[in-house]
Amino acid sequence: TSSLNSPDKGITGVSYYLPYEQHFSVIDGAFKNLETIGLLLEKGHPSSVIDAQGTKEQAEARGITLFTRFLTSKSELLSETKSLKSKVDIFIIGSQALIFDNVKDVVKFAGKVPVVSYSGKSIEGGALFGLVPDDYKLGAMLADSVVDVLINKTPISQVPIKTDPSPELRINKEMKEFHQVEI
Repeated sequence: TSSLNSPDKGITGVSYYLPYEQHFSVIDGAFKNLETIGLLLEKGHPSSVIDAQGTKEQAEARGITLFTRFLTSKSELLSETKSLKSKVDIFIIGSQALIFDNVKDVVKFAGKVPVVSYSGKSIEGGALFGLVPDDYKLGAMLADSVVDVLINKTPISQVPIKTDPSPELRINKEMKEFHQVEI
């Protein structure tokens, strides 16, 4: 779809994706004088393109150097993490299966470099923090959209794709203490 506010014909719903400005407002607050970011994404996954573009826009707006890596295997993921850790201030990890399945190892290979996530699942696996939409809110918003279309007869193109307006900041307390970061 070309716009979440005015979706293409026949498409509406909810999205787990949050505006990258929201993610970066938290990152800005936690990491002062951030100069470099390593972005780790799964190659070929549709969400990787979205994560790459959103992160790139926010990094450029802040004058941050971004090292984006699209990876195809666990060994490549860990090798790139190890290679980049001396070049970046933080890692941001995407919302793809390759990342989810290996987040503990990514955190281990990152060492003292904090790992921030675009997904709640990765925070549970060892990432430092991230903004996470509430599944129950998304479910209620989806139900509202269904009512708008089926009961109120609102054309689908006039029912925006919704995101959680007030996502939860999830913090891995163990990693917060390890990195001595104020969030």
